[in-house]
Amino acid sequence: MNKKISISLLYLLILAGTAHAALRVTDLRTEQLKNPLGIDIRHPRLGWRIESDEQNVMQTAYHILVASSPELLAQGKGDCWDSGKVKTDASQWITYQGETLKRNTPYYWKVKVYTHTNETDWSEPAFWSMGLLNEADWQGQWIGLDHPAPGDSE
Repeated sequence: MNKKISISLLYLLILAGTAHAALRVTDLRTEQLKNPLGIDIRHPRLGWRIESDEQNVMQTAYHILVASSPELLAQGKGDCWDSGKVKTDASQWITYQGETLKRNTPYYWKVKVYTHTNETDWSEPAFWSMGLLNEADWQGQWIGLDHPAPGDSE
């Protein structure tokens, strides 16, 4: 009797393990870089990879959140951009379409992917920061002497 119960439990565990094969989003990139600093592209392009324990898994849709702080992102709030569920198999060169990005500002993002049978949890967060976007943003000062020092030849 105990042997039958043990075999039944083992069978159920095997079935449970195959029913929920691991599906996850990894390798989040902005402009093909991991967590880049100081980018000057006004509409950065995002990308990711999906990993699965199963074969022939294809993305059918994605959902991207972009937030101005890691706290908002953790709460599931995309205050800069919430793409909603977008039906496509594309996972590279997804153009940011949210609010206007500000210079010298960090942005945090995550993505959820849907397949024909399943959906992932939200990815681990990634980020990028904007650099200087306009010529007027550059406010450097000349470093050096404006006039020759005494004793220097002219």
